[in-house]
Amino acid sequence: MRSLGVLSILLADLRRSPVAWVVLVGLSLAWLVWVEVGTYGIATTRIRGDAALYEVAFLAGLTGAALATATCERSTWWLQPQGPPERLRSQALALLVGAAGFQAVSLAAPLALGLVADPATLLAGSLAADLHLTALGLVALGLPAPAGVRAPALVLLAWPVAAVLDGVGVVGRVLGPVLGAGRHLRSLEGGADTTRSPHLADIMILAGLATAAVLLHTGPRARHAVRHPR
Repeated sequence: MRSLGVLSILLADLRRSPVAWVVLVGLSLAWLVWVEVGTYGIATTRIRGDAALYEVAFLAGLTGAALATATCERSTWWLQPQGPPERLRSQALALLVGAAGFQAVSLAAPLALGLVADPATLLAGSLAADLHLTALGLVALGLPAPAGVRAPALVLLAWPVAAVLDGVGVVGRVLGPVLGAGRHLRSLEGGADTTRSPHLADIMILAGLATAAVLLHTGPRARHAVRHPR
């Protein structure tokens, strides 16, 4: 039950945060923009399938994961008494629920109204992106860094940095897929026949990030990684 502690703190933070409410309202109304104007591109050509909703799903998941990462950073007073495995579970649960919760708010209306052409594919891609963001967030929380920088770093690395690096040179081909949580949605949007990597590669990347997170949070120095804020 202690694993639910950080999740409870996250929910309390969201209730008290005007910014979080503004973001949630914006995400919950994003489908209206998609219906009215988002179905047309710059050249007034139709965007195929549910492409805009895939973008909304990624942004919602990234927002939720970033807010959960910030909450984990501020929750050292709760995490301090826990052992490394329980601390890892607490943070992982907060990150996953944060990402999935924001996606649920943003996609609830179009799914309920039957506006999504392929709901199963959208939900599967969203879940894969959430797991990827959770693993990235856990790695960020396990690395030494000044307080308050991990959540912005997660946003920067998983979005603009991953987009710039993706497929550019050897470093980009290696780091792009590792950082690019949106690849699970981008390769599926609109039923595109894009450069979809094999599922095995996706699984290996997620497994590698998860292993790195476990080692960072349960390794020799993990017992001292979370210190009292005083």
